[in-house]
Amino acid sequence: MVFVVAHSLLLNKESLMKTIPDREFRPVLIKHFRRVFNLRTSKPRLYKLSIKDNKQAIANLVQEKGNVCNAALFEVSDDEFRRLKLRNRAFYTKKVPVYNPQSGIKTGEGYIFIGRKTFQGEHMRADDILPIPHYLEMCRQGCYALGKQFGRQWDETTFLATGQQLTEYLNHGG
Repeated sequence: MVFVVAHSLLLNKESLMKTIPDREFRPVLIKHFRRVFNLRTSKPRLYKLSIKDNKQAIANLVQEKGNVCNAALFEVSDDEFRRLKLRNRAFYTKKVPVYNPQSGIKTGEGYIFIGRKTFQGEHMRADDILPIPHYLEMCRQGCYALGKQFGRQWDETTFLATGQQLTEYLNHGG
């Protein structure tokens, strides 16, 4: 068995179930990472995006000392982990410690998905792109399904590539 740490779209059970059966999520914190919408999707046709559209970002994790963001831990079989890695080919995995959201005490470890700088010859990270609206909504639906507090914390610990906090972006019609 393998533990996976969902920090964005995998938090949406409807989306997750396109790859593996439904899971029980356990809220956790991950330290020294910032969640940032700075990764170009490797599947623009899936979101019906044009090349000219600047709303083509998906969420990524960037190492940043002292930062904390919320996520959810879930367990998968080795075969399910392989399927999740195939689904997320533009990402690599990294094992990280996870912490209890209330106490801050380490409770285990899990694999996070981090966006590759390049994928299939394309530069994936950019500072001038905005979240894909449908993708962002699916992430937020998954978060708020885990509770209002979890959803608010996700909004507050998520940033655009420009450094703007997601809550500010949403409050200004993003």
